[in-house]
Amino acid sequence: MIPSTYAPERLDLLRQLEKVKEMEVADGSSEDLLETVGSRSDPVK
Repeated sequence: MIPSTYAPERLDLLRQLEKVKEMEVADGSSEDLLETVGSRSDPVK
C-alpha cells in the first residue's frame, strides 16, 4: 500500500464523497446530491 499524506479523517471524507457520487450515478439524477450537499439556491421541489 502506498503511504498517504492524508489524515484518516480526510480519507474517510473522500470515501463518503465517492459513495455520494456513486449513488448519484446509480440514481441518474443530481437532485439527491444537491440535497446531501445542501442547496445553495432556491429549492426545486
